[in-house]
Amino acid sequence: MEFSELLGKVLTKVEQSTSYGDDLLTITTEQGEVFTLSHDVDCCESVYLDDIAGDLTDIIGKPLLLADVA
Repeated sequence: MEFSELLGKVLTKVEQSTSYGDDLLTITTEQGEVFTLSHDVDCCESVYLDDIAGDLTDIIGKPLLLADVA
């Protein structure tokens, strides 16, 4: 899926977790959809979330007005 599919959706839960050494971001919408942001690790690379600007709880209960990959 494209990250832009989250545009306009109202989020009910956003969780950051680590699984098998990789960071995951799980997003649940008001419609019950669950999106997991992840990366398939290739061979010897290491992938992690380095920084999240702001507090994830600030986006709960509000529609996403921007959904972009930098």
